[in-house]
Amino acid sequence: KQYGYIGRVSEINTYPIKACGGITLKKAEATRLGIKVNGLYDRHWLVVKPNGDFITMRQHPELACIEINVVPVENEFILTAPGMESITLPIKPKSDRSKVVKCRVWQNQLQGQDCGDEVSRWLSEYLKTEGIRLLFSAPDLIKSQANSRNNLWGNSADPGDQGAYQDECCGYLIMNENSLVELNTHLKQPVTFRNFRPNIVIDGPKAFDEDYWKELRIGESLYVRILDPCARCVVTTVDPIFGRRSEDGEPLKTLSSIRCVEGLGKSPFFGVLATVDESGPIKVGDPVYM
Repeated sequence: KQYGYIGRVSEINTYPIKACGGITLKKAEATRLGIKVNGLYDRHWLVVKPNGDFITMRQHPELACIEINVVPVENEFILTAPGMESITLPIKPKSDRSKVVKCRVWQNQLQGQDCGDEVSRWLSEYLKTEGIRLLFSAPDLIKSQANSRNNLWGNSADPGDQGAYQDECCGYLIMNENSLVELNTHLKQPVTFRNFRPNIVIDGPKAFDEDYWKELRIGESLYVRILDPCARCVVTTVDPIFGRRSEDGEPLKTLSSIRCVEGLGKSPFFGVLATVDESGPIKVGDPVYM
């Protein structure tokens, strides 16, 4: 296959706890289940209600202010949040089948290992909501299988395309630097990629060229399959620094006026969902080919 150069990786992010703050990286491992760094995988922890239903920034925008700091030598990560003492958690919780419970992310019935009462109390206090639990998608637990619902480009998911607690069941959200530049020309208040929570940002292609991508090669050995466009929701309106929704409904309002596709509902598309067939290294500055 002939690949042509289109740009470079300008940003890499991972979000270990779904809906909480991300970690910006210089380099990482791109695995079938998403970005991995220091043993910590993307969206492998899930904040849930007592009944196991997932909680996101739709209900609790202040989740955005929970920051994650990794302490690799201790195999731990530390959670901090405004007005809270920090709390430390293991990167690899000890496997314990007796703590495995059912949980739900959209229509996906999944499982998670409960991370204990201490972090439960911490989250409940911060969110001012009783009974909040934190679950971990241990390696042996059910993963969500990708289902290219929109299938806009005919790039249907393969068996084994999966994620832990990612919304669309695949490991990657890829965005284009110039698409954000273009969006910001339509906004009174410019936004950053933090509103959109991408895993990989590419600098070089023209705005919205990603609509036509099918396969990418990053660096010399990482092959990426594009599955679907990413449908956007109210989470994009949450200020990632202050954990509050924007009063004017931006940037979603403007996206809805310029990025909806006829016949594919009212959600605007911004960025693309993707998967990799084999793990490989990725770093900022890597060339990207299509």
